[in-house]
Amino acid sequence: MSDEEALLFPAVPSQTVAGLARDHVRLRAAAEFLARAAAGDQPMSPAQLAAAVRDFVVQLERHLRNEEDLLASGRAPHDVPGTVTLGGHPHEWYPLTEGPVVDLDALPADQAVAAAVDRLLRMRRGEQVELQSGTGLDPVWREISELSPGGYRFTVLQDGPARWRMQVTRRQAAI
Repeated sequence: MSDEEALLFPAVPSQTVAGLARDHVRLRAAAEFLARAAAGDQPMSPAQLAAAVRDFVVQLERHLRNEEDLLASGRAPHDVPGTVTLGGHPHEWYPLTEGPVVDLDALPADQAVAAAVDRLLRMRRGEQVELQSGTGLDPVWREISELSPGGYRFTVLQDGPARWRMQVTRRQAAI
């Protein structure tokens, strides 16, 4: 962790970087603890679980604020290259993925597939989204099929060559 933080923040004093690395280790341990609780391997009362989640969120928000402060040092807040709020998206173009139609051509070409997959992973069960593109949609289909086998239904609406359109539905339950 310390090596990773040093690469991310090369101009930051080593004791500050070490603190960020300690935060990452603590966050990882807390996330693993919550995963064990979710799997039933760590018996907890509802009150204990609520306290653990609350503590995790507080710790994560503090850590993100500290990282953001380091990234912003010497710059105006709007120039900070990062997520401003917990759960927020780090790029202005993410609103382009939030509606019922996602046009991959409107997104940065090198990030369009990742943005589309991110949108699909956040869909509620039964929700539908139409993907559109001037190029094939196979990369999105392949990646989401690998991440969630059987979790989505794909219906080709238009199969090129000028335009590709696909309706994606999050299944009620993975098959």
